[in-house]
Amino acid sequence: MAGKTKRAEFHISGFDCAMCTKIVGKALEGLPGLKEINVNYVVNRGYVDYDPELTTQKAIEERLKEKTKLRVVRRKGPTG
Repeated sequence: MAGKTKRAEFHISGFDCAMCTKIVGKALEGLPGLKEINVNYVVNRGYVDYDPELTTQKAIEERLKEKTKLRVVRRKGPTG
């Protein structure tokens, strides 16, 4: 059974336009347990709601760093 949803919040820099938000979504495609991805390039922030039984905040952060040219910094620990 799916576990409790947690939220990973990030400060993301390097955005040039709204298309970068789609790049973030594409980079996270296929990562198990993602429930919602929300990125706002205007304020350089984003969050990902995820199932901690299927993935981790570290895996999300590493995937973003690996698949994009954006600078990703964890804003705070996961929340319930």
